[in-house]
Amino acid sequence: MKIFSKIRFFTLNIKCGWCGKEIPVVTTRPKKCPYCGMTL
Repeated sequence: MKIFSKIRFFTLNIKCGWCGKEIPVVTTRPKKCPYCGMTL
């Protein structure tokens, strides 16, 4: 088994500060909101 120490897996949702929608996070933290397109 390979252990990934550099890549963290997020299971929590990030709430966008611009549009207020929750963004489901699968692998890494997104830099831009897919709904409004603003940088987080």
